[in-house]
Amino acid sequence: MDHTVAVTIIRHWFPIMTFCPVNKLPDLIYVSVRYEGIFAELYSVRRLVRAITSGKCKYMETLAAEVLDALPSAKSVTIRLAFNRHEVTVTRI
Repeated sequence: MDHTVAVTIIRHWFPIMTFCPVNKLPDLIYVSVRYEGIFAELYSVRRLVRAITSGKCKYMETLAAEVLDALPSAKSVTIRLAFNRHEVTVTRI
């Protein structure tokens, strides 16, 4: 019996600029959205991610939770800073 599940991870090419709520300096983030067992349309997911995150002054954890809430079929959302200095993953259980 085969128990494989198709996993799709959607990322965008260019970083999205946000602002750190602590020091108000710009941060460049990359967002990954993970789906399991379903198809998600690449461009609509990227467009929604950019609309939710671009230019915002929020913690990465908050942004990840907002993206996950906006994509009810997604399994998890990962946001990382450029150069992998910090990474946050929010997972739907």
